[in-house]
Amino acid sequence: MAEERIVTLGEIMLRLSPTGAQRILQAEHFEAVYGGAEANVAISLACFGHSVRFVTKLPANTLGDAAIRHLRRHGVDTDHTVRGGRRLGLYFMEPGQSIRPAQVLYDRQYSAIAEAAPEDFDWNAIFEGAGLFHTCGITLAISSNARAVAMEAVREAKKRGVAVSFDFNYRQQLWSVSEAREAMERFLPFVDLLFAGVRDAVEIMGISATTASDPEGQTREALTPLLQQYGIQHVSSTFRREESATRHHLSGFTLTREGVLHRDEGHTFDIVDRIGGGDAFAAGWLHGWLKGWKPEKSLSFALAASALKHTITGDANIATEQEVFNLMNRKDGFSIQR
Repeated sequence: MAEERIVTLGEIMLRLSPTGAQRILQAEHFEAVYGGAEANVAISLACFGHSVRFVTKLPANTLGDAAIRHLRRHGVDTDHTVRGGRRLGLYFMEPGQSIRPAQVLYDRQYSAIAEAAPEDFDWNAIFEGAGLFHTCGITLAISSNARAVAMEAVREAKKRGVAVSFDFNYRQQLWSVSEAREAMERFLPFVDLLFAGVRDAVEIMGISATTASDPEGQTREALTPLLQQYGIQHVSSTFRREESATRHHLSGFTLTREGVLHRDEGHTFDIVDRIGGGDAFAAGWLHGWLKGWKPEKSLSFALAASALKHTITGDANIATEQEVFNLMNRKDGFSIQR
C-alpha cells in the first residue's frame, strides 16, 4: 500500500542576501534563493523519501516558473500550484556575524498568494490521497485573503479525515499579537500536531505566565492548557541558546496531551545559514510521526535535522534520513566520507 501524501500550503518567496559578511547598505550584489516555511518543510520531507505536494499561488511569469523549478528539483509535487496574481513575494536577509544579529526585511505585499481566494483551488484534487496537511502562522499573517485560503484548506482537510500539523511561526513584522490570537483561536481547533513554544502560549494566546523556575515546569504550565483546550495530540518546539550570531545550541521538547514530556539536549553548532532551521525541525518531527516512531525518537531526529540545516546554505534542509541518523549516532564523526 502506498504511503499517503503530505500536503503543505503557504508562500514561496525569493530571498535576496548580500554576499559574504556585507550589510544590505553596502551590497552591490545579492545572492538569490527560493524559500518559504511550508515549502521548506515540503522539500525536507521529500528528501526523507515522502510523497509531498506544495500548494500555493504564483505569478505567471519567469520568477513563478523558477520557484516551481526549485520545488520540483527536490521532488515536490507542484501540479496544483495556481498561476496568476501580480507578483512573487521577496525578502531581504542580512546574515548575522559574530556579535551582529541577522536582519530580515519583507517585500511581500500584493503577492499572488496574498491576493488568492479559496475558490482558486481545487480542494478535491489537492487532498486526493492525502494523510497529512501542514501550514503555519506566517500564511495566516500574510493577508486576510491568505488566511481565508488556509482556513478553507484546514476545513477541507478535516472533512476528509486528514491529520493537521501547524507551526505558530509568529512574525511581529507581519501582524499584531491581537490579530494573531484571534486567528489562532479560530485555527487551533482543527490542529492535531502543533509546533509552538512557551512564549507563543503566554504572549500570543494569553495563557497565564508560568511560575515555574525550571524549563520543564514552564513548558508544562504554559502548553498543557493549549493541548487540553483544543484537543491537540502533541506540541513540540526548540530551546535556542545563542553564544553568538554564528554559534548556537539547540535543544527541544515534545509534550503529549497525556502530560508526558520528552526532552533532548540536542546539538551545538556553528551557523552557515540560520533560515529554515525551525522548518527543518518540524519536517524532522513529522517524518518520525509518519514513520510511527515514539515521540522521543522523533524529537531526537528533528533536532539533528535542524542542526544539520544550519550548516547548509539556502532555506531548505536537503539532508537525507541517513545523514540525520549519522549525526544522531555520531557514526561517521567528522572525517571525510569517501
